[in-house]
Amino acid sequence: MGSKGDSTTQVIQTDIPEYFQPYAEDIMTRATAVSTRPYVPYDAERIAPVSPDTLASEAVIRGIAAQGMPQTQAAIDYTGQMMGYLPQVMQGGPYQFDAYGGFQQGQADPYAGFQETQVDPYAGFQAYGGFEDQSGIFQPGQVSEFRGFRAGEADPYAGFEQYGGFQAGRARAGQFTEAGTATAEDLQSYMDPYSELVTGRMKERIREDYDRSRGERSARAVSAGAFGGSRQAVEEGVAERGMLDRLAQIEAEQGSAAFQQARSAFEADRAARLQTEQAQIAEIARTQGISIQEAARVQQNQAQESARFQEAQAAELARTQGISIDEARRVQQDRAAEFARAQGLSVQEGARVQAAVAQERARIQNADAGEFARIQQAQAQELARVQGISVDEAARVQQQEAAEIARVQGISIQEAARVQAANAAESARVQQAQAAEDMAFRNFQLQGMGFGMDMAGQLAQLGEAARAGDIQAAQFLESIGTAQRAREQEYYDLQYQDFLRQQNYEQQQLAGLMGIMRGIPMGSIQTTQVPNNPVQQALGAGVAGLGLYRSMYS
Repeated sequence: MGSKGDSTTQVIQTDIPEYFQPYAEDIMTRATAVSTRPYVPYDAERIAPVSPDTLASEAVIRGIAAQGMPQTQAAIDYTGQMMGYLPQVMQGGPYQFDAYGGFQQGQADPYAGFQETQVDPYAGFQAYGGFEDQSGIFQPGQVSEFRGFRAGEADPYAGFEQYGGFQAGRARAGQFTEAGTATAEDLQSYMDPYSELVTGRMKERIREDYDRSRGERSARAVSAGAFGGSRQAVEEGVAERGMLDRLAQIEAEQGSAAFQQARSAFEADRAARLQTEQAQIAEIARTQGISIQEAARVQQNQAQESARFQEAQAAELARTQGISIDEARRVQQDRAAEFARAQGLSVQEGARVQAAVAQERARIQNADAGEFARIQQAQAQELARVQGISVDEAARVQQQEAAEIARVQGISIQEAARVQAANAAESARVQQAQAAEDMAFRNFQLQGMGFGMDMAGQLAQLGEAARAGDIQAAQFLESIGTAQRAREQEYYDLQYQDFLRQQNYEQQQLAGLMGIMRGIPMGSIQTTQVPNNPVQQALGAGVAGLGLYRSMYS
C-alpha cells in the first residue's frame, strides 16, 4: 500500500514462442477476415405458416359463435310460453258435473174414509089407548042436571126454554217458524268469513318462500356459471310448478274445510228447525184433541138440556091434565047432586053412581097421562142415548182424522227431511267431484307443461352437447393443425440451424484452434509497483471484456 494514487498491480506478460508466431498471426488474420465479413441474411422461411386444419377449426369456432345456442333459446321461448299459459291453465274449464235433480217428495194423503155410525132413535113408542069402562053398571039417573057448572080451564105452562148457550172452547195452536230449504245463499251465510283471510295468508307465505328460494337458486346459478342459461330456466320452471301445486292444494283444502264446517252448521240448524216442526205438529194434534173433547162436552150438555126440557114439559102436561080431571069430577058431582035433588032420586045413589063414573074416568085419564109420560120419558132417554152415541162416534171419528192428519204430516216432514238430506248430499258430492276434477285437470295440464319443459330442457342439453361436440371437433382440428405446423416449424428451425452452423463454421474452427493454443504455455507472471493509471485500467477492463466475449461466443 502507498500514498494516494499508488497501487500494487499484477502484470501478466505473455511471450509467444517463435515456433508459434506464424500460427498466431494466421489466426489473427483469419479472425480479422471473419469479423470484417458482411452480414449474410437468411432468405428461407423462418416461421411455419398456419395449417388449413387450424384455419378450418377457427372457422368452425367462428360459426359456432355466430350461430349462438338456438336450442337453448327455443327452450327459453317454450318456457316463457308455458309460463304465459299458466294463468289460463289455472282458470281452465274441466268437466262440468250436474247435480241430480230428480229427488221428489213423496205425497202422503190422509185417509178420508172415516164415517160416523148412523144411530136412529127408536120411534116405536105408542101410548096405550085401550083403557075402557069394564063394569058397565054405572048408569046415571034420569034427572035434569044443573047445567050451569063449568070446569076450570088449566093451561100447561109453556115458558120452558132450552138453554142454547153451550159453546165449544177454542184452543189455538202455537205459532212456530217453519224449517226452510237450503239454498246456495244459505250455505254461503254459514261459511267462515275468516277462511279466505287464512288462505290468502298461507298463499303469501308460499310466495315469500318461493321468492326467497329463487334468490338462493340465482346465487347457486351464478356460482356455477349457469345464470341466465337453460338449466336455470328449467330449475325456475320446476320450482314455480311446485309453488303453484302448493297454492292449488291449499286452496282446495281450505275450501273443502270451509264447506264441511258450513254443512255441519247448516245440518245443526236444520235439525233445530225439524224439532220446531215436530213440536208444531204435536201442538196441532194437542189443540185438535182439545177441540174434539170440547165439542163432545157441548153436545153432551145440549143433549142433557134437551132431556131436561122434555121432562119438564111432560111433567107440566101431566099436572095440568090432573087438574082438568079433578075439576071435571067436581062439576060432575055438582051436576049429579043437582040432578038427584031435582029428580027426587036418592042423592046418595046419584052421588055414588056419579062418583063411580068419575073415578073410573079419572082412572082412565090418569092411566092415559102416566102412559104418555112414560112414552115421553122413554123417548127422551132414547134420544139422549142416541145423541150420546152420536157424540162419542163423532169424537171417535175426529180423533181418528186428527191422528191420520198427524201421521200424514209426520210422513211429509220426514219425506221433506229425506229429500233435503238427499239434495244436500248430492250437492256435496257434486262439489267434491268438481273440486277433484278441477285438481286432476290442473294437475294433468301442469304435468303436460312439466313434460314440455322437460323436453325443452333436454333440447337445451342436446343443443349444448351438440355445441360441445362441434367445439371438440374444432379443437381436434386445431390440435391436428398445431401438430402439423409444429412439424413444419421443426423443419424450418432445422434449416435455420444448418444456416447458422454454416455461417459460424470458420468461427468455430478459429475458436477450436484458439482453445488449443490457450493450452500452450506462453509466458510468466510478474508483480510490479506502477502508478495508478485510469487509462490503463480501462484498457485492461476492455481486454478482459473482449476475452470474456470471445469465450462466451465460442
